[in-house]
Amino acid sequence: MSNVGISNEIHVSNSNSNSNEYEYFGLRILTSVLKLGLESPQLLRTVAYKLVELGRHNLAENIFRRTVNLRSDEPQSLRDLALLLQESNSENKNLVEISDLFKKVLFGKWDTRYAEIEVTTLHVGMHQLKLKSSAELIEKAVRTFILVGAD
Repeated sequence: MSNVGISNEIHVSNSNSNSNEYEYFGLRILTSVLKLGLESPQLLRTVAYKLVELGRHNLAENIFRRTVNLRSDEPQSLRDLALLLQESNSENKNLVEISDLFKKVLFGKWDTRYAEIEVTTLHVGMHQLKLKSSAELIEKAVRTFILVGAD
């Protein structure tokens, strides 16, 4: 192996090590924020979004559920949970729950400050479909939206 190859290999392993270290510290900071016991839905959502970015869907799901319990009057709490479940639902086990959450957002009566949340929800849901091109995921999403319209 050339010196360039060896140098690159060392750089990559150091970068991965630093990346893992940063992720570890990031998770510690995020969980410390949660331990403060703050019941701010905005703060909880921010932590959950960061956990999704880190691929920690189970932790993010728990936080989104907590946010829904705290603020069921805010449709974005329901939407965020539905979108996360849809994105991470590999075995179709949450299909009914996802459908129910979307129904609540799409057909609920919301405060005027949430104007057009329905349009945003459909737009984001369709964007997720475009990002995931496998036939199975498209079929799953279509079934979800059919269930939403079934009632």
